[in-house]
Amino acid sequence: MNRPDVGVPQKNGIRGRNPTIEKVFDDDNNPIRVDKLANELDPSQWHRIYLRVFPVTDKLPGEECWLVIRRNEGETETKYQFSNAPIDKSIERIGKMSCSRYWIERAIEDAKGEEV
Repeated sequence: MNRPDVGVPQKNGIRGRNPTIEKVFDDDNNPIRVDKLANELDPSQWHRIYLRVFPVTDKLPGEECWLVIRRNEGETETKYQFSNAPIDKSIERIGKMSCSRYWIERAIEDAKGEEV
């Protein structure tokens, strides 16, 4: 997948202001909500795949990154996150970091509540 083409469109006609806001030129690359995609999948369709995406930022494609969608066995909650890990990182390493993120954030929150 390639990043969609963006730019400032050409002015149509002679009236009005010149366009100044960047837009996506490729109409075939419409954004897809990740939670909608995950909810539409049948449980038998969950497989490990490697997916690089361009998150939407200010209505434009952002920087390419990994999309991690995780649902633990026996749980119904689905978790989503973007990862800026390099493209050559193994999916096992990205998954391990994704799972350890909760404990790191929990330790930081617990530390904030402690008095010195």
